[in-house]
Amino acid sequence: MDKQNFKKKMKIVIVSVIGCFFVLFIPWLMNTLVNLY
Repeated sequence: MDKQNFKKKMKIVIVSVIGCFFVLFIPWLMNTLVNLY
């Protein structure tokens, strides 16, 4: 396994994790803000 390929895979994994985090986190954040006002 060469390093270039590994870096590409890591980038894809990190982007996926961040994407999932935003999808779950943003609705929760909006809900919290709505509850405050």
